[in-house]
Amino acid sequence: ANTANAAKSHIIEMPLALTSMAQEVTFDQWDMCVAEGGCNGYTPDDMAWGRGQRPVINVNREDIEQFILWFNTKWKTLNGQGEWRLPSEMEWAYMARGTNTNITLQRVAPEQSGKSCEQCEALPEPDGTFPVRTLKANNFGLYAMLGNPQEWVIDCWHPNLSDNAQDGSPWLGDEASCTSGVVRGPSSPTVAIFIAQQERREVMLNSRQKNVGFRLVRGTR
Repeated sequence: ANTANAAKSHIIEMPLALTSMAQEVTFDQWDMCVAEGGCNGYTPDDMAWGRGQRPVINVNREDIEQFILWFNTKWKTLNGQGEWRLPSEMEWAYMARGTNTNITLQRVAPEQSGKSCEQCEALPEPDGTFPVRTLKANNFGLYAMLGNPQEWVIDCWHPNLSDNAQDGSPWLGDEASCTSGVVRGPSSPTVAIFIAQQERREVMLNSRQKNVGFRLVRGTR
């Protein structure tokens, strides 16, 4: 194989335990937040793709912080330990990779066994969402790390991924210059395609987009 243009290795050591939601935060969860007086009363547009167990979309970073505030309060009333937060970009990449050593390309398609994916094939738009847990989980037990909406991470945008800290902590920059963030993952493959796990792009922190959602993790940085 031609290795002249191969991506440089980036070794990250994850020193602390990390717990992740198995799936993206759903409209059901978000709508509960709103019903209980949280999330600033904001009800995101579902683009007529459906709510319920579909991942919530059209949320910006401030919206997500309001959800996290409500979610952690709810978590603590149930005697939950620790606090939930957005993952760092390196934590997200680690979760997407799983134990797979080939992280350049992976084939992703809706699962046809177990849960029906008929709703995936009847979407109003090619980039529409489908219910969480429709795609097969990766070998960490995490659903749709590579499919359905792209996902916000906590990092500020920076073009050179190799500048990230080697311990998985986020790139935060300074408050004055951090006006855009990072979203990871390809969005909504409704047909079998090859996709790059390394895909990342810049999104303004105040931007609400139909192809971007999020999931939370719990663990000390």
